[in-house]
Order: sequence, then C-alpha cells, then structure tokens
Amino acid sequence: MIKVAVFFFLFFFLSNSFSKAQEVFDADYSKENKSYSINSEYSIVSKKKSYGDTILNYPVNYFSDTLVENMPVDWFPQGYETVMLGGQPSILSNSKGKKIEINPHQSLSIWGSPYGSFNAGCSLCVFSTGDVANGAAGQAALSGLDPRLGAFSIAHGDNAIAALYIGQSNNLTRIVLPIKSFDSYGFTLEKPLSPEQISSLHHGMYVSTNVRAQDMIAVDDYGRPTNYVYTGIVSGWGPSRINVYGWSVLGAQNKNENKYIKLGLVPDTKKNASDKWSNLDNKSSYTFPVAYIGDPGKYFGENDYITMDMDRVYGLNASSNASSYERNEFDMRWSHIKKNHQASFHGYTLSFECNECLASYPFTEDSYGYLVNGPYELPAAYVAQVDGDALEYKGYSTWVPGDGAANPSIVGSQHIMFDFSSHLSSNNKLHFGARSYHDLEGISDWRGYDVRLGLTVDGKRERDRFQGGSSMSDLAWNLNGKLGTICLVQPDGKTEGVCLEGNGSENVPGQLYAQQVSAKVVSASLYLSAPQFGTSDRSQIFTQIKGREHSEGDRVWCHNCLNPHQSPGQGTGRWIYLDRTSVWRGDDGYPARD
Repeated sequence: MIKVAVFFFLFFFLSNSFSKAQEVFDADYSKENKSYSINSEYSIVSKKKSYGDTILNYPVNYFSDTLVENMPVDWFPQGYETVMLGGQPSILSNSKGKKIEINPHQSLSIWGSPYGSFNAGCSLCVFSTGDVANGAAGQAALSGLDPRLGAFSIAHGDNAIAALYIGQSNNLTRIVLPIKSFDSYGFTLEKPLSPEQISSLHHGMYVSTNVRAQDMIAVDDYGRPTNYVYTGIVSGWGPSRINVYGWSVLGAQNKNENKYIKLGLVPDTKKNASDKWSNLDNKSSYTFPVAYIGDPGKYFGENDYITMDMDRVYGLNASSNASSYERNEFDMRWSHIKKNHQASFHGYTLSFECNECLASYPFTEDSYGYLVNGPYELPAAYVAQVDGDALEYKGYSTWVPGDGAANPSIVGSQHIMFDFSSHLSSNNKLHFGARSYHDLEGISDWRGYDVRLGLTVDGKRERDRFQGGSSMSDLAWNLNGKLGTICLVQPDGKTEGVCLEGNGSENVPGQLYAQQVSAKVVSASLYLSAPQFGTSDRSQIFTQIKGREHSEGDRVWCHNCLNPHQSPGQGTGRWIYLDRTSVWRGDDGYPARD
C-alpha cells in the first residue's frame, strides 16, 4: 500500500538529487515590499524551461515547518506544520532576479491495496489527534484488535478495509500552562517555558483560558454550560511569557453593547481575600487560571465550504457554463445477484453511543444525527425515491412505505400508507396508521379500493404489509365501493358499522343507545329540495344523470365520465356537479363529457 509519507519522501529525495545540478530557484513571497525566501532545498521542485532554454526549478511542494518564527510579515497562512502540494504564488523570481509565471496547482493520486488491520487497512489514513503513529488515537480502528491474539481477534473482528479513514480525538491541546497574571497583551507564566514547550508554539495558535466572562450566561437554553471564556491567538513568546494579538470572549459577537470587540480587554480574574481566584470556569477542577495552548473552540470531522458565484455563468464576463452542483454523489452498481438475499447494502451509517455515561439524558435536546439547514429557497430537505413495497422511511415508530398499492387481484389485500407505533411497558405495541385495501372483486381501478385509518394492537410490519395483531375499529373511506362515504369498520375488518353517506344521511345497522337524546327534525320538503350530495347508485351514466331532475349544487358520481387524457367512450368515472348555468362540470371546472 502506497503511503503519503513515502510519496513525499521519494519526491524530496529525487528533488535534491537534481537541484544541485540545475540553477537553484528561490520563491519570493512578498507583502508591502517586505520579502523572505524559501529555498528549494526544503521543497519538492519541478523543472521549467524559461526564455533562452534556461532550466529553472520551482517548488510544487513545500515543507513549511522550516519557516522562521517572528518573520517580518504575516505568518504563513497554511500553518507552520503544513506540507503543501501546489498553491505557491504564480509569479516567482529566480536567484538572478528573473520573473517567471507558473501554474502552481498540483494534484495527488494514490493507489492503495489495503490488506490488513489498523493502518494496513486504509489507502489513505488521515488523523487529527495529538497522538502519533504508535498512540491509540494514531491508529486506524479497522478490525482494531491485535492480530497476534489469533482466534480472539478474528472472532471479534470483521477484517474491514477503507479507501479513506479519518481518525480524530479531542486531545489536540499542546500544553496546559498555569498563569501568574494577565494584561492586555498576553499573560505571564508561573514557571518558565521548557525547550520542549517552546518547540510546540507557533504564531497564530489558539489560546483559551478557564476565565469566564461574568456578564455572559453560564448555561444555554438547553442546559449545556456555555464556553464564554477569554481566548486569544499567539503573537509571540518569551521565556516566561506568551503574547496574544488581543483578548476577547469566544463567540460573544456584539453582545453587551459591543464590549467584546473593543481593544485592550484583559481576562477578569484576581485573588480574593481568601486567596482564591475569581471568575474561573467550573467545567474543570483547576483552582487557578490556566492557558490551553492549541485548544480548538470547536471540532469538525469534515467541513466543506463551497461557493458558486452565478455571475461567472450569467454575468457580463462569464467564464463557466456549470450552473449545478452535486454534493457527494454515491454510485453503487451491483451485478450478477441471482437469488434473493445474496447481498446486503448499508449506506450512510451513524453509529452513536456514550460509554460510561451515568446520566439518563447526557446530550442536549438540540442534538441531532442529521440536519438540513436551508432557507425557503431549498424546495425539498429530503427526497426518497423508492417504488412498490420498499420503504421511504423505517424507524422504531415511524414507518412510511413507498407509493405501492394493495394487490388488485386479491380481495382484502392491503398496503401500509403510514404507521406509527408505541411500545408499552406491558411489551404490547399500539399501531396507529393508514392503509389502503382492495375490497371489491372484479374492479381493479380506484373504485375497488378503500382507505382506512385506525388502531391495531401488536402485529408485525413487513415492508408495506401488516401481519397479525388485534385490529380495533377503523375509519374507512369508500368502503366496499360506497363512494363518497365514511364508515366505521368492525374489528374483523369486513363488517360495516355506522356509515355517513355523502348526502349527509346515516346508516346505523345496529342498535343506537343514548341516555339523553336531542333530535332536530328537518321537514321532508326542505330535505327534498336541498342539493343532492353523493349517490347510492354508482352505475349512473352521464345520459341518465342529464335525464333526471337536478338543481344547482347537486354532486353525483358519473360512471362513464371522462378523466383527463381519456378517449370518448373510455371514461372510468368521476364526480361531477351542476353549476348555476345548468352545466355539469368536473372538479377541474371543465364541462363533463363521456
């Protein structure tokens, strides 16, 4: 397996082998007429022919930890410990002062063949940790058991590999230093810095303290301790002192009348009469002020920042045709699966756990596994495109299949539209949801289906089918072909209970019990003259409807009326109503046709 370190070493070695035979090329980085040189002795260099066929070496890689601290210009923006590949300025000058313009961009290709556990299991292993290669956090957790344990490591492992492995831990703080006193330019230490400590310091390094801003809230709305502590960025150091570019409170922004964007702030802590320091953060057990050198204020596993300026596509000086962006397209192509269940696939997986956590609710209520944080311009936060009986979402409670349907060739077949479950302490499960049923033989279009909303105790969900359980009464629409009706269905799933017809009438097959009855009787003449809504005759064709007496507002089912895109004589039926001009129309407003 090719390792990145080997890649850099080979190029560094080869560059030195020919740099002495060629004209040495020094890259000139300039700012405000101040400059310093980066000699190709510390670089991977490339050859370029200049005017007059002079061969020049220019850096394509730079080992930037050779930069000198306390430079007369800003610190190198890529960091003192950064190994760069490309990105150097495009206009360079050689040792004779000749200017040359180059393309500084470089690419890196890695061909890996992982074969074993730990770091032998990844083509590219990336670590963001204070540990080195022999530390626990400096090794890839790929089948992470010592192979010398033999059978045990195999029985408890998975022999996994990864093209890209990212390892991270929150041990990036370089040094924790006790502080004697603060001023607006930095702090004085209790003890002088050792040579090892000085070697780990860099300009631009984060510095945080355990001194709180007392006029900022200590706990946020979710009960989590805030991180409003005094923080700075290293500008220099001496034997017993570290300087910063200025103090402020991390994340304070413009709060408290812009107090924390003003110059000259000093961390507010001092010893009281009891010889105890004031205003210390209580997250740690320190009883004196300390500085965390190199301490991040926030950890990211991966942070992508993409800009798409559409003036580059549609502007006056357009330079691109690309007007779309795809974030991490994942193409998975399987082949030659000849039997059911011969393979499995797990997509994006978040495995989350809290080890040795004694709290019942260790994380704040704003914690989440996946968030789409987009304004109203984003049309959809999540799109699930599955067909048939596959599931769009599957959870312990929420169960949402795709847009399949009950089998039209089987009377009584059903399709889960959605289902929510509640697991009781009695080990029973309450299922509440909607299902579509095919309940009329010989009719395969929508008229042969009903939709039911109801409760089932126990049972099992398998894809879009529900099996077993004890059904309670359901509320059903269009039960047994009674279009426009809402009925209660008894627990057997077949027997009708009370039905409310579309015209407002009720059908109560059983006995009606009431302790107190209050009834309002509508006269027959008023009822007969009222608009008709619904019909018990679902076989009326358009000519029959037009041949009967109706009044404005009547709404009936037309057995052979045309739906959009249907040919004359091929109508499958629809609801129609009579408008005030005595024209029968569909719900889309167009005149009814057959």
